[in-house]
Amino acid sequence: MVRLALVLAQLPNLPNDRFKTDPAPYITLFGIGFLLGVFGHILKVRLMVAIGVLMVFAATVLLPIFAHLQY
Repeated sequence: MVRLALVLAQLPNLPNDRFKTDPAPYITLFGIGFLLGVFGHILKVRLMVAIGVLMVFAATVLLPIFAHLQY
């Protein structure tokens, strides 16, 4: 057990502080896109649904990839 503790103490802190991002903008964009899509379905407005889906896609795929490429 002591050896395991010594090995774990030598491991670096992951994730590295340099690569930390604040999840609040992603969660906010996801939530707004989700609500927009739901209201679009309720009101039967295809454009509203499409914009909501694109916002969810941007929050979960595009923006995280773009943020990762900035490092």
